[in-house]
Amino acid sequence: MSINSTNIFEIQARKVVLNKNVLMIPALKALIEKYPGCYLNVLNYVYFTVDPSSPYDNYPESKKPAKLMADFPGKYNPQDKEITEAISWCKDDMMETPEDRLYNAAKQAAENVANSLVDQSKKISGLKDLDNLMKCLKSVQTVTEALGSTRKARETARDSLKVRGNVKKAYDQ
Repeated sequence: MSINSTNIFEIQARKVVLNKNVLMIPALKALIEKYPGCYLNVLNYVYFTVDPSSPYDNYPESKKPAKLMADFPGKYNPQDKEITEAISWCKDDMMETPEDRLYNAAKQAAENVANSLVDQSKKISGLKDLDNLMKCLKSVQTVTEALGSTRKARETARDSLKVRGNVKKAYDQ
């Protein structure tokens, strides 16, 4: 089984509600028990942190936790043991494929290059600084190509995991 929104959430009377799977998965049930007043926002935080098909997937990793906390507020701390364990369980045990890890590494490399470009452009005071900026700009194409190819590999791997009814199975099943 792979975790996705269709097997932990349902819509009833125009409201998002949990289904039985959440109560049977210990890592997710622990969140409901610890955060009775805001468990739905905590589950959303966990889900949108790990789901590669999430609308938050392209959000910068460094800013994603704050954005998710703003969008799903409550009296919880994303660093709480139960939350980090649920994220690890969902990500490592149920969702992440080798292609996902490659894509995430390429995505982080692209983030690093983008940050470096910003830093380099602020420090131009001579030819040496301009040369460093030009070297950084040349790496953009390589990183962009790597990101594109790993994204395609990830999508291909994810498509191969789909079985009847558009339900996904774990990559090692």
